[in-house]
Amino acid sequence: MKLLIFNTKKLASAIKLEYVVLFGVTAVFLSSISSNTIACLDMFHEMALFREWVRSGIFPKDNPFSYTPSVYPVVHHEWGTGVLLYIATVWSGLGGTGLMVLKYVLTMFIAVSCYLLAKRDGTSMEIFLPLAFLATILGRIGFTTIRAQLLSLAFLAVLLYCMQEDRSGRRWWVALWLPVYVVWLNLHAGFLAGYGTFFLFVVERTVSTAVQQQSLRIAYRQVNHLLLVLVIMSVLVCANPYGFDYVTYLVHALSIDRTPFIMEWRPLWRLGEGIYPYFFLAVYCVYIAIAAYSLWHKDFYQYPGVLVLFVTAILALCQVRHLSIYCMVWVSFVPAYVQKTPLGDALRRLWNRQKKFLIAFWLIVGVLATIHAASNQFWKLCIPTVKQIGNKTNVLIYPVGPIAYLSSQKFCGNLMTHFNDGSYASWKLHPHVKVSMDSRFEVAYPYRLVVENFNFYNAERGWEKILCQYATDAVLVPHHTKLSEVIAGAVEKDKGILREDWVKTYIDDSYSLYIKRSLHSGLRFVDRRGEVLQGTFP
Repeated sequence: MKLLIFNTKKLASAIKLEYVVLFGVTAVFLSSISSNTIACLDMFHEMALFREWVRSGIFPKDNPFSYTPSVYPVVHHEWGTGVLLYIATVWSGLGGTGLMVLKYVLTMFIAVSCYLLAKRDGTSMEIFLPLAFLATILGRIGFTTIRAQLLSLAFLAVLLYCMQEDRSGRRWWVALWLPVYVVWLNLHAGFLAGYGTFFLFVVERTVSTAVQQQSLRIAYRQVNHLLLVLVIMSVLVCANPYGFDYVTYLVHALSIDRTPFIMEWRPLWRLGEGIYPYFFLAVYCVYIAIAAYSLWHKDFYQYPGVLVLFVTAILALCQVRHLSIYCMVWVSFVPAYVQKTPLGDALRRLWNRQKKFLIAFWLIVGVLATIHAASNQFWKLCIPTVKQIGNKTNVLIYPVGPIAYLSSQKFCGNLMTHFNDGSYASWKLHPHVKVSMDSRFEVAYPYRLVVENFNFYNAERGWEKILCQYATDAVLVPHHTKLSEVIAGAVEKDKGILREDWVKTYIDDSYSLYIKRSLHSGLRFVDRRGEVLQGTFP
C-alpha cells in the first residue's frame, strides 16, 4: 500500500501540469466541434462551379445551374474555395476523408496560431489555457465542415501575426501579406474582415503613437507604410476573375437583410431557442467582463489589438456569423491583458499551489471529452437524411433518396428546390437537371426570388401560382416544411387543385417528390419510408 501511494505521488510529480491541461482543453475543443461534422451545403455549389468550369473550359459568370431568373454576372466570391475542396476531395480521390483532413489541419493551424500570438505578447501557459477553454464555448460555431469562413479564420491568423511583426518594427511581412491577401479575397468575401482588421490596426497604431509621442507628425512617419499597404489592398480587390464587378457585388451584398432566412445573420440574443440565447449571452458577457477588467488596469493604448477587439465584439453581438472571429481575436489578445492583472496573479497561484488537483481534474475532463468526441465520430463526414436520430436533431438534412431516384430514372428537366436543397441537387444531377434555388442567395438570385422560395415552401397564400410561374417539371418537398401537407392534399385528394397536373412519384421519411403528369410516363412510384438512407460523398 505504501509502495502504491509512493508510486502515485511520484507519477503525479513527474507529470507536467501544462501537458495535462493542454490535453484537457484540446479534448474539450475537439468535443465541442465533434458534432459539427455535417457537410456544409455551400460546398456543393462551390465545387459544382469548378466542375462546370473544367467541363466547359470557360469560367462561368452566368448561372448554368438554375432555370429561374438569375443576376448577371454571378459573382461567386467563394469560387476559390470550390477549387480547393474539389482538389482535396475529388481529384485527390480521398472523398470525405480528404475533407475531414483539411478541416482538422485548418483547425489545428488556427488553434496553434492563437496560442503563438498570445505567447508572443507575453502570455504564459497557465493564463492562456483556462481562457482558451472559455473561448471554445462560443468559438466552436465557426469550425464547420467546411465553410469558407473556416479559411477566413486561418487567413485572419496570418494577418494578426503580420500585425505583431509590424509592432516589433519589422517590415518583411508586407511581402508575405499582399499575396496571401489576394488568395484570401478569391476564396471568400470574408477577406473584408481582414481589410477591416487591418484598417483598425492602422488607426490604433496612429492613435497610440500620437498619444505616446505627443506628435501627429511622428505618428504619421511611423505608420505611412501601413497607409500605403492599405491603399494597395484596396486596389487588389479587383485581382479576381470578376474584376470591378466584385466590388459592386460586395456593396450590394452588404446592404441585404438576411436575418429572416439565415440564422447566422441574426443577433446573438436570437441564436437558438429556449434557454440557449440566455446561455450564449451570459458567456459573451463573461468575455466582455474579463476584457474590460483587464483594460481597466492600464491605459487602453498600452494594449495591442484593443480596437479590433472592441469592434469585433460589437459585430459578434449583432450578427452570430462574426462570433468565431471575435472569439479568435479575444483568445489571441485578452490572455496578454489578463497576464498583467491581479486575476493573472490568482491564476498563477492556483496553478502552482493546486497542481495535483488540477492534474486530476483535467485528466478526467480530457478523457470524458475524448470519449464524447469519439462517440460523435469526429473523423467521419456526415450527410444526414432525417431530422431526428435518437436524441439528436439535425439542423440540416439532404435529399439523398429523391436525388438518387431522379438519377436512376434518368430524369432530365427543371426541379423546384428549397433554398437548402438546391446545391446538393446541382452537385449530383447537373447538367441533366436545373434547380429553382440554392444557398447562393444574392450571389446568383434576385432578393425577391429568395423571398418567393421561402413563401412557396411555407405554403403562403398564392403558393400554387409560384409553381406555375416557371417551367417547373418536378417539385422536391421536404416534410419539415408546411408545403408538405398542403401540396399532398392538393395533388392526392379527389378534388385537389393540382390533381390533374401533378403526381407523387417518390416518398421517404424526409422528402416527397412530385412530377408533372405529362412527364410521368415510364416513371415508377417508389416508397422508401422506414429505410435508412446513407448519403455518400462526393
